[in-house]
Order: sequence, then structure tokens, then C-alpha cells
Amino acid sequence: MITAPSTQFTDAINSSVSTNRTRVMIDWLDSRHLEKTVGGEIQTVSVTTNDAHASATKGSIGAYFGPSQAANGWDRQSALWGVAGALDVNGQVIRADGNWSAMPNEEDSKYEFGWWSGTASSSVDGTFTTDPYVELDFDSARVTHIKVNTSEYSGQVSSIKVEYKKYGESSWTVHAASASIPVGSYSYESAIDNENYLNLIGVKITALATRNKGDYARFNEVSPIYREDMSSYIINVNTSKVHSLHDSSLLILHLWR
Repeated sequence: MITAPSTQFTDAINSSVSTNRTRVMIDWLDSRHLEKTVGGEIQTVSVTTNDAHASATKGSIGAYFGPSQAANGWDRQSALWGVAGALDVNGQVIRADGNWSAMPNEEDSKYEFGWWSGTASSSVDGTFTTDPYVELDFDSARVTHIKVNTSEYSGQVSSIKVEYKKYGESSWTVHAASASIPVGSYSYESAIDNENYLNLIGVKITALATRNKGDYARFNEVSPIYREDMSSYIINVNTSKVHSLHDSSLLILHLWR
């Protein structure tokens, strides 16, 4: 006796084959690729601040932690820099315990120091009398996201204001009036127009508060990013996984006298 196939069987046979689509995102632009044309000459991005250090002479804090450090293409600080009186990420004064590195003889492009504000925040609540900012000025560029890194090891900024300036406009657009960098993280990133790109000529990041009270604002990098979803252009994807299993043991030796 032959019976007709069930509805479930027929639906399964006629259904389309399930596929998994790989999502591929590419960052075409970050702070390393920003340019500024001055007098017909192409230069690096211009970075200014409203809270500069009193001195930028060799050996001073201002010589190492100037505003240009906030957009030099280095996302993370290259060492735990030992600066007298500075606070670490936990609010402790840095110590001569072997973890902190002496500053090099002079500022060098092979090191990342990050930007420090010229004045410290309130010892009461960590806010500023005048909020310090860094401002990036560059030739028109497509931007979809803005990323901000505070210090990874020294005292951190806990709250920021994010603004950008569109091409052809003179006023700033507030993207985030008060954005938080959570405890345990040193980075903030946000899409500025639902991941659609805008042509920007400036980005301004303002420090509203520091996590440690009475500390300096620190930005290691401010990076406008142009990110594009290239998934629909992918023809073939090969994925390989390497997984190893191992068994290890530790010999524990007891000595008795």
C-alpha cells in the first residue's frame, strides 16, 4: 500500500536550501588617513584644544601629551608612562614598582602618549570648570562612525560630548550631548547617521568628567571612521578553524625536612 507523502515531507522537499550569509565590514578611513590642505599643500589633520599646557618645551608634559597625539593613528598607548603625580586607572598615584616606564628623551613618532588636558578636574566630582576638548579639522571625508579612546592604563575620561561638522556648514552638530565610557572599557564608538555616511570636515570631542576625581582628561585617539558593508559583493568565502586539544599537568614537589 502506497500512501501520499505527508504535508511536512512535501514542504521540506520544496523548501529552499538554507544558507548562511557572511557579513563583511570594511573600514576605509580612520585617523591615519585624514588630511588637511593648507595653502595648496596637503598636510596631516589639524588638531587643536582649548586647554593647552602652559609649556611645550622639551621635557615638559606639553611636549609629550599635546593635541596632535589625539589623531596620530595610534589607538593605544605604547607603554605605561611614569609621570610624577599622575593617577593610574584605579585612581592610585603611580609608583616606582617596575610597571611604569620612564619617558623617552624627547617626543618621537614611534611612541604613543595620548593627549592630556592642561588642567585637572574637580577633586570633588571629577567635572571641569571649563570643559576641555580636542578638535579635528580636516578635508572633507566620508564618515559613518566616530571612535574615541581614553587612556588604557592611566586615569580615564568617564563622560564625553561628541560633535561633528558637515561639509559646507559652519556650525557643529551634537551627536551625543553626554556619552559614557563604561568602567572596564577605554573606548567609545557610535554610528553618526544610522551607519550611513556623512561628508564631514571636523570632529570635536569634549571631556565632561574624569573617572578619578582631580585628574586630567586623556584622549589617546579620536578617529572618524568610514565603514562599509561589503557583504553583497562577496562571491566566495572560505573559513578554516584550528582547534587543538592538549593535556598538561604540573608537577608539585613537596620537600620535607
